[in-house]
Amino acid sequence: MKIKFLSTLGLASLMFAQVACKSDDDSLDRKAPRILPAEGRDAIRPGQGEIRRATTSHMHVRFRVVDEDGINQARVDIHHGFDGHSHARGMSSDFVHLDYRKIYEGEGRTEINIDDNFEDVYWEGNNSVIEPGKHILAGPYDFVIDASDVLGNTTSFSNNTSYIAEFWIERNYAPTVSVTNAIDGEINGTAGAVLPVEGSISVNTANSLSSDITFVWVRLYEEDDHHHHGHSHNHSEDIYEEMWGTSQWRTGFSGPAIPNASSLNLEDILTGAKSIQLPTGKGHYELMIIAEDANGNISHSKVKVHVD
Repeated sequence: MKIKFLSTLGLASLMFAQVACKSDDDSLDRKAPRILPAEGRDAIRPGQGEIRRATTSHMHVRFRVVDEDGINQARVDIHHGFDGHSHARGMSSDFVHLDYRKIYEGEGRTEINIDDNFEDVYWEGNNSVIEPGKHILAGPYDFVIDASDVLGNTTSFSNNTSYIAEFWIERNYAPTVSVTNAIDGEINGTAGAVLPVEGSISVNTANSLSSDITFVWVRLYEEDDHHHHGHSHNHSEDIYEEMWGTSQWRTGFSGPAIPNASSLNLEDILTGAKSIQLPTGKGHYELMIIAEDANGNISHSKVKVHVD
């Protein structure tokens, strides 16, 4: 199996090379290749919502592509899911996104199985894909798999045959968001009352790469209304939404000044007029707290909220 790398962003939109001429014969296969977990695995990696903790230097890439008529190409694309600008305003040039693309040539094979440590993507160490001397930005990233077969059929997002998952990369120089009163990832609330939220947003002052908190975004939304991408949403769906500071990534997202750029108690900012007032009926919700720093790193914490 031949493997080709794409190294420039300009090639990111290139789908696949021209394949065998198409025919008007209705008997030809019109089905796109299937994207599945790697042989013997339960799921594609990375999966939706996967978090790569600050102690980790890499991520696993595991999947399989199957097509009975033969595979032309499969493509992996990893890019940042930071809303808004491609570069945050005023962020340090020492920090860069993870942008990675790889094409696997199928050469007419009926299966491509990717499940090897060689396929892992590193952002630290000798095998890092990050430019030497640079540091990866913490935050949300999109992992995409596309495929085409030898008859010209290609996967698509419109019919859910392509694969996309949002995953998060955490770093110890990014802000830490902690909700301490969540039990097993859930807070219980009372219908019509204020939701109790305890915890903090803090900066690792012992790390020289850390920087001030510049933006905080708190949302409460119905669990079933949550979009595939946790950082994208329709404001009308939120039960509660408040912001502090100014976002470097999201144009027009701003609020009152942040009281303390190195440490915030959630109880102190989510009080009074900023308290989270729960709906009067029972329901299941998600609370998302996002923090940005001056270098452009994004951290988050998401907990479920059960209202009786």
